[in-house]
Amino acid sequence: MGGYTTDYNISASTNIGSGLLQQWGIPPGAFQVIGGPEYPGLNGTPRGELNPRYKYFQPRLGFAYQIVNNTVLRGGVGRFVQADFNQFNSTNGFSTSTPYCPSACPNYSIVGQTWDNPFPNGLVTATGNTLGLQTNIGSPTGGTPTYEAPNEGRIYVDNMTLSLQRQISSYLFEVGGLFNRVNGLNNQGGSAKDINVPSAGAWFAANTPIFPTAGGLPDATLPGNTNEANPFKGVANINPSESGATSVSAYQLLRPNPSAGDIYMNTGFGRDFYYALNTRVERRYSNGLSLRQSFAYSKKISEDDLYANQAVAVKIEKRLDTTDTRFNYTLYPVYELPFGKGKRFLGGSNRLVDEAVSGWEFAVIYHFLSGTPITFPTNSNFFEGGDPKLKNKVGPGPNQGTGKWFDTTRFAPFPSKSTPATGGTGSGALTDPSTYPGWTGVLGYPGAGAAPSGTTLNGVYNDFATWNTYNATTFGDVREPYTTNFTVGLRKSFPIAEGVRFQCRMDMFNALNHPTFSSINVTPGASTFGQFGTLASLAAANTARQVQLSGRLSF
Repeated sequence: MGGYTTDYNISASTNIGSGLLQQWGIPPGAFQVIGGPEYPGLNGTPRGELNPRYKYFQPRLGFAYQIVNNTVLRGGVGRFVQADFNQFNSTNGFSTSTPYCPSACPNYSIVGQTWDNPFPNGLVTATGNTLGLQTNIGSPTGGTPTYEAPNEGRIYVDNMTLSLQRQISSYLFEVGGLFNRVNGLNNQGGSAKDINVPSAGAWFAANTPIFPTAGGLPDATLPGNTNEANPFKGVANINPSESGATSVSAYQLLRPNPSAGDIYMNTGFGRDFYYALNTRVERRYSNGLSLRQSFAYSKKISEDDLYANQAVAVKIEKRLDTTDTRFNYTLYPVYELPFGKGKRFLGGSNRLVDEAVSGWEFAVIYHFLSGTPITFPTNSNFFEGGDPKLKNKVGPGPNQGTGKWFDTTRFAPFPSKSTPATGGTGSGALTDPSTYPGWTGVLGYPGAGAAPSGTTLNGVYNDFATWNTYNATTFGDVREPYTTNFTVGLRKSFPIAEGVRFQCRMDMFNALNHPTFSSINVTPGASTFGQFGTLASLAAANTARQVQLSGRLSF
């Protein structure tokens, strides 16, 4: 790779990226591209995507015990293994499309192309695995897929339940607990393991600013972002977006496989935990009324998200899951109106009146759901850490005095080069490094007080690319707003014959037409940080009232 040799030998005083390669890169004689996608069953590659497991232990035990009359204790424990639906990325080589374009398209004209014969040159044929590493070269679909770790295994669930049921008259009362653990999640929070990152030392060196003189401004470009001549330009077996580029960043050349970008592998190490206290009250249909009521107090914890920078350390965050809802309450009464033959009112009416007034049913569903945790960015800005809940806040909503949903003083934006170094003016957002809280450590950075005369540039605007913390990203006390919803239903039944009836239904979803807002602003420095946003930007997260008419024939 002559191009890499040239990049490597440029003086560090001329090109800081070359200095980075000389310190952390591979010597020119050892520089090579390693790895590449292969097809199963070829060149010694196993036929299966995953190493097979033929035995899964799935014990299950359940019991029911009548303590006294009308009182039953139920429970169970078991492990359940899911079916394996993992599939190869069959599109590489085995999926093709033949583009169609009329003769009016620029640079495109085929003799004999008509509506009856839109592809006179034939269709593009799938190459399958015959081209090997050359598959999709020159095609925009060519690229690096996400791989599965060979020993990933299947997802399996451990489940335990215990409940106590008691029947009193026509009412059934139940209280119980549930524990559920999901093991082997294979796509860790959408951030699978990146297996093509430099070493921790190389990553820090690539993202640490260079100060040419003591107290002066750092170079505007970080060492890793310095452009180098692309040693892969025009090279075969390289994705066209990489082989066609004239330059490449110095950071790219520090990767284990410098010809590829991020390469992700699902490892199957993720887990989810769910705990719940469930209660239920049910009134079985009697005198025209049935009632169902349920309440759950739950907690969901996820341990399936790789966070912070994987070049520094591969860590899985164990956190309150972003879908956690602490309280979940549902009330569902159904009442058949007491009119018509055999009912309390108009029981002796003739057939015509009975057809009009009988068979009416009214139903309401009320649903309350507590808000999901707000997710905080922890490495794209300063965060002091700890629970940012507001002190002395009353109720689940924002602080009545400030409109804030959490303590915004525990966050601060990274200074940018447009942030004044001294003497900033304005209100609300931080205006210069001297106004930042002491816990950020801004004033301890080498360029904190440097600013050329007559400019607003400060000296710390790119010192924070190496900011890497392991602060929690979700908290149980800081959540999006709770939601409530009413669904109202009205039904009318018409008997047709014995055992056969037709029912007309009208259902009104979100009957009160209440909008639900979400997505509290979590961008430090924004004018609406810690709030919903401006009135003009508010948009309902739920659907407006909907009315549905339907019919059902029962027989």
